[in-house]
Amino acid sequence: MAFFVREKELAPLAPAHKLLDATPPVPHLSLDLVPFGLIGSVVDDVLSTTECTRITKACTATGFSFWDPEGRSEANMYLRTGDTLEFDGKDLCEEVWRRLAPFLPPAVEIREPSDERWEHELEGRWEATGLNPHLLVNKYGPGGHFAPHADGCTQVRARPGPALAAVARPEPAPRPPAHR
Repeated sequence: MAFFVREKELAPLAPAHKLLDATPPVPHLSLDLVPFGLIGSVVDDVLSTTECTRITKACTATGFSFWDPEGRSEANMYLRTGDTLEFDGKDLCEEVWRRLAPFLPPAVEIREPSDERWEHELEGRWEATGLNPHLLVNKYGPGGHFAPHADGCTQVRARPGPALAAVARPEPAPRPPAHR
């Protein structure tokens, strides 16, 4: 059974200057994933609790809708039960990128077919330049789920390339007591 995600119309959201603090938080690296064979990091405090609250309220005020614009069906409820909001967050992404960039590798090289990321179209040097401004916010009710899946992409330039994922949580992730 194949699922195809249909594009939703981008919703308007408050501009970043109304959502973000005048004095930004100080992000810090809490986990480097390179020792685990991954390109990535966990960076805490990229957004303050107040900023997360403002963004959450703005998304709620704008309104969520079922993720598939064609509505609920048994097949698409199997894939995901949540509602979503998609918006163009160019100004928000520019500020989040400014906060995240110091923690990310400036470039990634994919050269050899032995590299597990290698694909013919991806070979070369890829420089980190920013975040994709097409943002998707998910809202799940009790028992909500998202089935295992491969992420798609929204292309924002002529040459698609490797991407690093950014996931923001509106509250701190639970941590073992030794890490608090």
